[in-house]
Amino acid sequence: MNSVEKKTVASAFKSLLRYQLLLPVILAALLILMAASYFTGKLLHTQHERFNVSIAYTIETFVKHASRELDAIAFAMPNAFLEDTNMSMQALWFSHDLFDTLYLLDNHGVIETLVPIDQRYLGFDMSRSEYYLNVDCDRALNISAPFSSLRTGEPTVYISRCIDGGYLLVGELNLGALQETTYAGQPSLSEASVFVVDQKGTILAHSDFDHVTRQDNISNWKIVDIGLEGENPTFYYWHDSNFWFSTAESIQPMGWLVVTEIPFWVVYGPYLGATFVMIILLVIIFAIAIQRFSITAQQQVVLPLTKLSQS
Repeated sequence: MNSVEKKTVASAFKSLLRYQLLLPVILAALLILMAASYFTGKLLHTQHERFNVSIAYTIETFVKHASRELDAIAFAMPNAFLEDTNMSMQALWFSHDLFDTLYLLDNHGVIETLVPIDQRYLGFDMSRSEYYLNVDCDRALNISAPFSSLRTGEPTVYISRCIDGGYLLVGELNLGALQETTYAGQPSLSEASVFVVDQKGTILAHSDFDHVTRQDNISNWKIVDIGLEGENPTFYYWHDSNFWFSTAESIQPMGWLVVTEIPFWVVYGPYLGATFVMIILLVIIFAIAIQRFSITAQQQVVLPLTKLSQS
């Protein structure tokens, strides 16, 4: 066997090791990477769903608590004088940091009293306002669209309770309180962006409160559009120069939506990076092992065969 034949045998032997052993290992590593990514996505999805459910429950409880405070005043009203009702409203306003203002409207939609008292608004006719016209006393809870309060200038919503005799008890709920409630559990997903929108897609709570102040509407976002239809969607999308993973959860009975989004690489980066490094190390180690095995094999297999063929 001449040198050319010897080289051909050695090359064939290396190719056999490379393609029959190294290639399957690389393919197996890639399959491991794909499986790790898939199960990471499933785990992330479950984590986001639980987080959204927790936020949705917290907000629902907060709003229902505010509504029950109005119910307590409304329950006593039919048998109470206006002065007693005003005292109940003052007690609620002073003891709870829930409402910026409490209004009592008569059966014509005129403000009969309010807390804190402001003479400018006594006798003010609200009967032509969109909110008053849309109040449905058959609903357990009436909540307005967000707006800027005339008294405080802060973003707010109205929560109201119908009372016998055509009266309407209205609480002006500052969205700053809703903001604090929403982000009370934020540390569990510190990298996540969490925001709440109403049934029309207007932002009610956001980590950047300017979005709330401006009453930004994101109803054109696909995840918001589908979420407001009653589904709990999961999406990957690009915006604000980043690729996001996002989930949504509806908040009942208000019809609101809580959306949680987190940068794709924040979640998948550590897993993909670790898996990629593992694959590189595995390939390097295996390549070195093949090289050493090839040298040993040439000494113990190729050379003896060469000598045998020359004898």
